[in-house]
Amino acid sequence: MSDFPYSEAEIIDFLQRDVPRLLVHLGPIQVPNWGQMTAQHMVEHLTGAVRLSMGRYGLPAPPPSPALDEVQAYLQADAPFNISTPNPATARKLGPVHQPSLAAAISLLLLTLDEFFDHYAQQPAATAVHPAFGNLNFRQWQVFHFKHFHHHLRQFGLIPTSLLPRPLGARQSN
Repeated sequence: MSDFPYSEAEIIDFLQRDVPRLLVHLGPIQVPNWGQMTAQHMVEHLTGAVRLSMGRYGLPAPPPSPALDEVQAYLQADAPFNISTPNPATARKLGPVHQPSLAAAISLLLLTLDEFFDHYAQQPAATAVHPAFGNLNFRQWQVFHFKHFHHHLRQFGLIPTSLLPRPLGARQSN
């Protein structure tokens, strides 16, 4: 189904082990390499995306179309998200943060990631709608989160080099 170069086990390892280890190095005044988000805005943004992947916002699915097929293929591609990819749900100006501190935001993100894996363990056939990528299943959401977290961890210098595209010699079989 997928041409994505990371196995499910590698994606889970990245989200459950690498992300918490990397976020320890994120500071509240850390300056991003691009974009306007603060560290706490970025962490809260990721939390919102994980909630989205569990259907918490009840978005309607976009109708099937060739354009939707193209963006779903882009999601599965061995390429990072573009630095300049705008978030249509985000205003031009940053809104307020919702957690009392960066540490609290990180704790909530990690708890929400655990909920994501529990949600799909209990409902393996569940799907949820992403506003750009359409209706996604658990594997597709894993790929989305891998690419999305990778994008923002690079944004704040927590991953020094891109994990995508993955070198051919480094591929692990599923």
